[in-house]
Amino acid sequence: MGIPEGVIRYSVGIEDTEDLIADLDQARRIGGHIQANRKFTSPDSFGCLPPAPCLPAALPLYFHLNPKSLYITTSSQGEPTMSNQSPDLRPKNIAQAIEGMALSFNPEKAGDLQATIQFHVSGQDGGDWNLTIADGQCRCEIGVVANPALTINTPADVWLAIARKERSGAMAMVTGKYKSSGKMSLLLKMDKIFSRQATEMDLAAKGWL
Repeated sequence: MGIPEGVIRYSVGIEDTEDLIADLDQARRIGGHIQANRKFTSPDSFGCLPPAPCLPAALPLYFHLNPKSLYITTSSQGEPTMSNQSPDLRPKNIAQAIEGMALSFNPEKAGDLQATIQFHVSGQDGGDWNLTIADGQCRCEIGVVANPALTINTPADVWLAIARKERSGAMAMVTGKYKSSGKMSLLLKMDKIFSRQATEMDLAAKGWL
């Protein structure tokens, strides 16, 4: 679920609405808010709290309540519009496509595999990358290594389309869209070896979102 700017998501279970209000009021008083005796009203209403000393000035928090939900926002204009659209986690360029393979590495599928995969990428934003698989981990580095187990020569747009699931990797190989040399058995296992779905947190840590 997308959380718009200015909204604090408050996750709750099946508590009674009045209990939630009481908990929030207690937290507000403990946090140093001014109106310590402020009483929240019933559902379908909202109250405004002055900011705690640690919060920026002029940022009051508004509690929007209804029988099924509670939103805390910095706006008094009512319940915000929440987006159910998930962020696009697919790579945006060839560097993310190849470096992201390390994030998608599945150690259970790789087992005790020890290998290096070399990429030579032509076209826009092309370059050389290598993936080193060892001890249940995968590391991606820029550059060329000696004696890789598998070498892949590919145009940037082809491999990016494969990484984004817009093109079949197997069909691209059969039709000669990219070329490979070395251990073909490793190439055929790549779908399983790199089968973990990178999370939004993984990509955010890389600065890709």
